Amino acid sequence: MSSAQDQLVTLLKQKGTGKTMSKSLSSDQLSELTDLLQDPQAKLATKSTILTAFLMLHNTPEEADWFHLLQRSFHDRVPSELHFLFQLNMTPSHPFIDLLQKPIQHHALSEQEMLKALNFLFDNTVPDYYKTAFLEAERLKEETFIENRTALDYCWKKANHYTAKLPLLIDIANPYDGFNRSFNISLFVAPLLASLGYPVIFHGCEEVSPKKGITLYKLLQAAGKNPLKSPEEVLSDLENPNIGWSYLDQRFSFPELHDLVSLRQDLVKRPVLATIEKFLTPVIPTGKHLLLTGYTHPPYRQKSIDLLRHLNKADQFMIIRGTEGSSQCPLDRRVPMITQLSHDSLNEAFSRPGDYNIQESDRILPDKNITLEQTLAYGLEGLQNPTSEAFYQLAYNALTILKGFNLIDDTHLLIKTLKANVSNHRVLSFWHNV
Repeated sequence: MSSAQDQLVTLLKQKGTGKTMSKSLSSDQLSELTDLLQDPQAKLATKSTILTAFLMLHNTPEEADWFHLLQRSFHDRVPSELHFLFQLNMTPSHPFIDLLQKPIQHHALSEQEMLKALNFLFDNTVPDYYKTAFLEAERLKEETFIENRTALDYCWKKANHYTAKLPLLIDIANPYDGFNRSFNISLFVAPLLASLGYPVIFHGCEEVSPKKGITLYKLLQAAGKNPLKSPEEVLSDLENPNIGWSYLDQRFSFPELHDLVSLRQDLVKRPVLATIEKFLTPVIPTGKHLLLTGYTHPPYRQKSIDLLRHLNKADQFMIIRGTEGSSQCPLDRRVPMITQLSHDSLNEAFSRPGDYNIQESDRILPDKNITLEQTLAYGLEGLQNPTSEAFYQLAYNALTILKGFNLIDDTHLLIKTLKANVSNHRVLSFWHNV
């Protein structure tokens, strides 16, 4: 039997998705929600999130009647901690509530207001239910560029950054919440690139909402490797020509943001934090820094371009509309890609397997039953069998990265080199050395 919190999360996933993707709740579900709001086993932070969604999203007539009744009788039906959501026009009992009113009413925050809100967000004395209301309101309102930019700058200053003595570093900056419908193969691309002399850094965390999917942390752990290497160990791996790749966990790169993982689990949805954390480049080379990232929903295309240009920390960046919001290129279709190789240029193109004489596969349908063990086995097959589909998917992604950043010209020759490096176990040694 599911817990009260699980039931509440299920309702929130249905109601609180967004302006265009949310589904309405039925009368039975609204009745269930009435009970859950008073159930002490359901988290206040999640209750705050779903009530914020009702305040901001379109409600069906049935939902509107339910919510109007709730607003008239909230003293009896809603925990006292959440009464602030029904008293937004009154003198706030906490300064964060004053800031909350603006996004809930679909108004943008100024830079100074956003800075104040971020200070509250990272203050562990502020209740989580204020924080989830704020993050949900910002998400549903849709953050402005000023709000996103302010959050990015703020987090950049608070995060840790480490210097690698390298002439070049490829930063693969995929979403931290992982994959739950397809193989997460970027980790296995790194030994291929390292075997060619191109070092790669990953960063992330063990598990975070909304997907709580198969992450690099989990894959490293399943492979018997240490996902919690110290920054010093990570730098040593990167600077070692016989390794050339590593993973730095958010526990080290940004401890204060990692402390919000449980808050984000109660929030359920993807907040502004998820947009910016992958851009924080925890390892910076002394030489050229190349950042690779991805997106799914069209609005995030321009948002990513604008934020990376504003931050201006990477010498070059590439943004791919890849698998599950990542930069990962699938074998079954072309993907849009945007590259900025100099500050005054932006190139838009497409990549597909046929560009590298790699056979395009039939349409691959999402599979929610893919396991961690299956992902690990698939990736390892690609590092050991140069005739396997897995190898070609890894090679295709490696070639897309190198070609996109203008690091290679002859892709045909490079495929031969990669096959040789797999056949003679050179790639596998780069995997085992970590």
